[in-house]
Amino acid sequence: MKKLFTLFTLLLVISFTAQAQRTSIGITGGFGHSWYSYVGDKAFNPAFNGGLTFTYSSTQHWAVGIDAKFSREGLKVERDGNTFTSSLDYIRIPVRVSYFLNDYTHNIRPKFTLAPTLGIAIGANETFENEDGDKFSQDVTDEVNAIDLGASAAFGVNFRLSPKVWLTTDLVYYNGFMNVYKDTEDGEFTANRNVSFNIGLTYGIGKE
Repeated sequence: MKKLFTLFTLLLVISFTAQAQRTSIGITGGFGHSWYSYVGDKAFNPAFNGGLTFTYSSTQHWAVGIDAKFSREGLKVERDGNTFTSSLDYIRIPVRVSYFLNDYTHNIRPKFTLAPTLGIAIGANETFENEDGDKFSQDVTDEVNAIDLGASAAFGVNFRLSPKVWLTTDLVYYNGFMNVYKDTEDGEFTANRNVSFNIGLTYGIGKE
């Protein structure tokens, strides 16, 4: 029985080591533009995100992963000299599926990624500024839905910096599926949209 237990433990260690060969963890951050669907007179609204990333690949071309990051989103509308700005803060958790165009031996690896995404609202603020420069701001966290569900699509390229370190780049579009606000006028559907350029550094765990 002791020998059987030792053999079972050894097999588990070998299995874990094999699985860890293309596992990586790292940091990621990005900058871009965010807006709402079906809102006119939209202006450029700076958006940014940053957090942790994890990726596992068991084949040469496919990989799965998950991120956990802070994301500042929202909307800016300019009309008749007046400016309305909505700032939304989320914890975003995208679950990624990526396809790489070449295998792991290459130092430059283009990829396509799809990711269903959960967003957890942690803060919301609205600011109105008139043409004279007068501002009024209010916290509207209670008026925003606590959960946002959507999906993102991305094209990117990974660059090998050393045997275990990769520079990751992605151009990402996010499409929300839910209303931002709990109550909307005349049943209007207003969902999150954003596009960003993300960059990160990841470190491979285990043998290559």
